[in-house]
Amino acid sequence: MMIKSLKISISLALSLLCLSASAATAISLEYKISGIQDAALKNAKARLQIAQKSIKGALTKQDITQLYQDSPNQIKKAIEPYGYFRASVSSSLSHQRNSWTANYSVKSGIRLHITRLSIRITGTGKNNKRINKFIKNFPIKASQPFNSEKYEKAKNKLLLITQKQGYLRAKFVNSQAIIYLNNYTCLIKINLETGPRFYYGNVTFSSSPLNDAFLRRYINFKKGKPFSYQRLLNFQQILSGASYFDDVSVVPLEKKTKNQEVPVHVNLKMRKRKQYRFGVGYGSNSGARGTIGYNLNWVNQYGHKFNALMQLSTINSTLATQYLIPGKKPAHEHYAINGAIFQLRPKRGRSLVKSVGVAKIRTYNIWQQTLALTFERERYKLNDSSPNQTSKLLFPSITISHTKSNNVLQTKNGYNATIKLLGTSRHVVSTVSLAQLRIDYTQIFTLLHNNRFVLRGAYGYDLVHDMKRRLPLSKYFYTGGINSVRGYRFQGLGPGRFLIVGSAEYQRRVYGNWYAAVFYDIGNAINHFKNHLDRGTGVGIVWLSPIGALRFYVARALDRRNKPIDFEFSFGPEL
Repeated sequence: MMIKSLKISISLALSLLCLSASAATAISLEYKISGIQDAALKNAKARLQIAQKSIKGALTKQDITQLYQDSPNQIKKAIEPYGYFRASVSSSLSHQRNSWTANYSVKSGIRLHITRLSIRITGTGKNNKRINKFIKNFPIKASQPFNSEKYEKAKNKLLLITQKQGYLRAKFVNSQAIIYLNNYTCLIKINLETGPRFYYGNVTFSSSPLNDAFLRRYINFKKGKPFSYQRLLNFQQILSGASYFDDVSVVPLEKKTKNQEVPVHVNLKMRKRKQYRFGVGYGSNSGARGTIGYNLNWVNQYGHKFNALMQLSTINSTLATQYLIPGKKPAHEHYAINGAIFQLRPKRGRSLVKSVGVAKIRTYNIWQQTLALTFERERYKLNDSSPNQTSKLLFPSITISHTKSNNVLQTKNGYNATIKLLGTSRHVVSTVSLAQLRIDYTQIFTLLHNNRFVLRGAYGYDLVHDMKRRLPLSKYFYTGGINSVRGYRFQGLGPGRFLIVGSAEYQRRVYGNWYAAVFYDIGNAINHFKNHLDRGTGVGIVWLSPIGALRFYVARALDRRNKPIDFEFSFGPEL
């Protein structure tokens, strides 16, 4: 038994020794190319790497010799698409032990230019203004350097524009770039046959609880207008974002085309009419919390909706309802009737607010505008020793927000800007005259793949005659917490008539979507600009998960006695 074990051990040792020897004698080859740059250099390197990867197994000296000899021709072929047809390549090969380096110096020679460009449109679309306008401003022109990539892109864009104009069967009868090396000239010929023009026909919908007349308000084209697959895809995306459906399929019925009119059928799979949401958790801003939500995705055949949400926490609690009515263009506008009761418990003071209001919400591409009229009745005390007071506010407000992001849940680059302005008057229901402005901005950007930066800023201003006697608690500014000045309790700084916050955070990717972070925050809610701004700093860990950013920080309050440390975390989108 011992002999057998000894034989196995010796065999394993010999195998490891062989593997180590093999690794030690592995041959590597590196390419260095000078004389060309940008796309031509990138293409040349890619071509050489492809040739090397085609060799199975470990590289041998014979393989390196063959690759070295073939490479000048490979480089010449790689730069020809960019107009270099008279290039010459000199080379040298060197090595240190098993590391080989192939050096190539390229003299690209005279670059070929387009001698003549001929574009011909035939068929019913030859006089189309949009097509002819594109041809007039064609991306490539005679006398420009030849570039096969630009040529293909320009040609494909011409075909796409033609199809968007309703010429669904458009095709190139002839398209070629003819190169004469003897006199170094280039002739480009493009002949596009448009074929007949097609138009939108009738639109039909599969059976659903929603009224057809309501669904037609989502249609982004008119019957009889030129047919476009791209616009049809946009129509499908609009319906998919309407929150009524689990699945939407927009199908052109080309086989039923009559008089060049293509009918369209929309298949709809409805969501569950009623949806419930339950949640419990803990956050450094909210403390222990619980959430109960109820959504009625359609109240009636006209697409009205109803939402209710109750959130209970140790800091702030809310019960809110909203009734939504789609507008004339339901993809971009709707009206809301809102009601809410919410309780505020900042570091100083207590408040119970009851509110009702109406709003019009409209989107313009990536902008959202909310016009609202709200009535609030608030019972509050500014601190534990002050008496209870009651206020009434009737105020119009406008909120404008703008968000742009490469990915809402895993943002690498993006920003959000929000501006809100409201006002009240003692002469119209309200107990105080007030004008309030608040601006919030967040910017996220990534440099060199591994370096992520998060910048935040907030500014608020209350214009009011007598703050202490008349301004209700909910209209004061507060700050502090994970999304403002870290190291201080949520809403622990304030109250004040001015809000000033600035934050800078640097994150370094350490593995996958995990980042190590360091930050510096400054800000406060104050009554005079000369008042002190508190500072917080610290480190953290950020994970950009598929469903939002998980952020955990260890923060230190620099302007508190003994500079206490606080632990803060949150989960969700950052913009």
